[in-house]
Amino acid sequence: MSRIAWVADSQFEGLPISSLKNQRIEFFTETLFPEDDVQILEKTIPEGIDNVEHYTTQSEPKLENEFEYYLLGNQELPVSEHRQEILDSVKNNIFTIITAPTGSGKSTQVPQMLINEGYKKVYVTQPRIVAARDIAGRITYELSEVLGEDKADRMVRFRSANESKGPSDAVIDVVTDGLQLVMELNTDTDNPEEVLIIDEAHEWNSQIEILIAWAKKSRNRRVVVMSATMDTSVIADYFADAVDTYPPVIEVEGRMHAVEFIEKPNSNIVEETLKLIPALLAEVESDEDAQNGILVFLPGLKEIDEFMEEIKNRLTPGLAEKIAMNPLYSKLTSDEQKKALKKYSGKVNIIAATNVAQTSLTIAHVKHVVDSGYEKRVELNEEGVECLKLNPISQADCIQRQGRTGRVAPGTYILTKLNDFEPHLKFHQRELYPIPEILRSDIMRITLRMAAIDLDITEFDLPHKLKLQDILRSQMHLRTLGLLNEANKITKFGKRANDFPLSPSSARMMVEAENKRYSNKLRAYLSAITASVDIGGLQLFGHNVGRRWNELTEETTSDLLGQLDFFIAAQNMTEAEMKTYDLDSKNISKAKDLYRKVAKITNSLTDNDLVIPNSEEREALRFCIQAGMVNHIYRSIGGGNYIPLNDPSAIKEISNRSLVKSNYQILLGKPYRLEIRRNGEIEEKHIIQEVTAATIAELGRHALNFIWEPKDYAMRNGMFVQIVRKVLHGFDLGIEKEVEAEPSLKLREAVIAHVLGNPGKHQKYLRSIKKETIHLNHLAKDKASVLKLTDEQIMSLIFEAAPDDISSPTLVDDNLRLIIYERGISLDSYVSESKRLEIIANAPEFIIIEDTMLKITYKEHIPYVKSFDPNFITSLEYKLKLQDDRELIFLDGKRPSTQQEIKDKYSSSTKSLLD
Repeated sequence: MSRIAWVADSQFEGLPISSLKNQRIEFFTETLFPEDDVQILEKTIPEGIDNVEHYTTQSEPKLENEFEYYLLGNQELPVSEHRQEILDSVKNNIFTIITAPTGSGKSTQVPQMLINEGYKKVYVTQPRIVAARDIAGRITYELSEVLGEDKADRMVRFRSANESKGPSDAVIDVVTDGLQLVMELNTDTDNPEEVLIIDEAHEWNSQIEILIAWAKKSRNRRVVVMSATMDTSVIADYFADAVDTYPPVIEVEGRMHAVEFIEKPNSNIVEETLKLIPALLAEVESDEDAQNGILVFLPGLKEIDEFMEEIKNRLTPGLAEKIAMNPLYSKLTSDEQKKALKKYSGKVNIIAATNVAQTSLTIAHVKHVVDSGYEKRVELNEEGVECLKLNPISQADCIQRQGRTGRVAPGTYILTKLNDFEPHLKFHQRELYPIPEILRSDIMRITLRMAAIDLDITEFDLPHKLKLQDILRSQMHLRTLGLLNEANKITKFGKRANDFPLSPSSARMMVEAENKRYSNKLRAYLSAITASVDIGGLQLFGHNVGRRWNELTEETTSDLLGQLDFFIAAQNMTEAEMKTYDLDSKNISKAKDLYRKVAKITNSLTDNDLVIPNSEEREALRFCIQAGMVNHIYRSIGGGNYIPLNDPSAIKEISNRSLVKSNYQILLGKPYRLEIRRNGEIEEKHIIQEVTAATIAELGRHALNFIWEPKDYAMRNGMFVQIVRKVLHGFDLGIEKEVEAEPSLKLREAVIAHVLGNPGKHQKYLRSIKKETIHLNHLAKDKASVLKLTDEQIMSLIFEAAPDDISSPTLVDDNLRLIIYERGISLDSYVSESKRLEIIANAPEFIIIEDTMLKITYKEHIPYVKSFDPNFITSLEYKLKLQDDRELIFLDGKRPSTQQEIKDKYSSSTKSLLD
């Protein structure tokens, strides 16, 4: 059945189609379509129709892109001005880098741009659950404004390790678990219709590291890396090794509204917050729609509690009624987090938050940000022992926190002291960027999960290079657990352990519980234990909190069995009852969710409540616990002190939170460094937590005999020797010896690592050629002028110079000398001397024009002038060119401009002023 389509705006009626290119028009058929581009009409108008007044069509036009008739997203946000630039870049490049200030809309708008363009799937990774949930919700809302709620809800999914909302086939998938995503996407199939967006890349958590490294290795999807404060040159250089062209960097300028940066080194967060309240309250009382939020950044829960208590104590009763104050941190439930983000009209809203609110979280009503300048982050020492330490944040973190205001109106950011004891570090004294998480945390879980998808972490090209000792330690621990074999390949136990959403230690306990001699009931018990341990324990520890949980257990041999008692006791408790027993209701809720997942994997989930296990079951559980804890064995040296079997100098004590007392000769547990700060003084205690008692006889059931295990390599007279140690199932007994180093892949890797860290004469020669060819390539008029010597080629030569039986680093450099001689490798072999002289002659460092000197820099063959007088350039009547006819490009702000563009811009500015 035919029907008529006609133009909605009379100004376009009867005009030739060719005259409407790039115009936006509205048209009607039997239904009203939103605004569309005339290029879409050209695809659907039948042949013979030469104007757009009306035409007849027999059927609905078939669209390849179901969103072709819609312009999705918020067009008023700064990032939208770069829409076409972003789409063209993604279309033409594997990797695209976007740097955009907070508030520019990158996190919510770029995914919509991509599906609008016709991409079938867009994955968006976020480092924080709160931000991921917020972004997914915002995208859904904006889509619903155009497409309707029903369709929008089907198009977006949010998911984390423990949460999921939305359909699995959603076109936009906002995720927090990057490692899980790698497992899902780890195929050899190219997917040009899918895009992976790695957002907030500046955070450099372990998930981001693996995702970026995997994306570089696989190159089977378009990848967009986004951040507000990222060092783009680092990531662009990293990707440049994998593609022929330098990845494009798109810079989005400015945020929606200005934010004033104020530094108060002699004040503190409480004082600054109190100063802001009166003026903000006055604004709220005169305008109910006014911004009424103060976002205060604090290091942790303890500091949040202390801050909120002091604010409450300093407010008068009348003023306190006009203040809404809520905490915001990761352990809160979704509803509690939403409570903190809510705008309480008629009041001043104070949000006391950890760095969970630092990125990708939009709280529109926040006008002021007060920053303590500190965070708590986990750090490892040389022995791989964790500690939660208080540290100053970086400049990039400050900028991120500053970006939490200025979203809908101008705002202020105040950087001040945490309290009267902690020193204030001025902004310019801070590190530029934070230390990447992967360089300061345990990588055992990452190592296992990578091994599960056949990726060797030692060969994986991570953006930030891991210390060899950290890699070797994680692999040794996994071998001890039986999850990797001697070749560091995943074992049958390892594959099964990887099925559990648990730490490797807890997962190993579950694998042990799957032994045929154990019942489903015991597996259910252990599911509750591992879930409780992995979420951080069920007891509530905080300011002025007691320990009435002691009343719920009689356990004295294992903290993990104590966790089971708490879990069983809390099964039917109300939140008030949990508080009565000093239990953490939030962690209990998380533990119950994780328990159901783990128990379901082992087919041990039932509808019945767990009951207290009998003594025989408790012994069986202790054996399974020990199987997952054998990486850390301690023996008593008296006085309540213990030492690890592999390090007699590291004296530790049992945590005062433990149910286990110091009357056992052998303990298993997790080492931890506890930082205690009192009035500016810092004390560090070395403790054992998650303790379980054991005996040598019990350990013997896990380790059948003593073995000599390779420990390390050492240089002796220019040759490597191997150090081996006597161990009990992976644990050092303090006995070592040196033996002849047998040729092996590990020895070859050790030699190559030594050579790379201590380059010889001929490796330095190759690297000097590489440096010069890169320099000449930038200076040259075109790519064909210079062949570049790359890092990959140098590494190939080094590997070639290191035979499988290599044991001496000096031999590698000797072999490099022979290779260089035999192949005639020199600078001349990459670019002749005459060509070098020609390139240098055609690329002067500066030119002098009418007594004015212009300094020139070169990037990718283009000559740039950074410093110049626009009026002088405008006054010239001729084009400025180099000897080889290259035009000079002027950097006007951040935007490259030709000489003519400079003239047009400043001539028009002068004319408008005269007018």
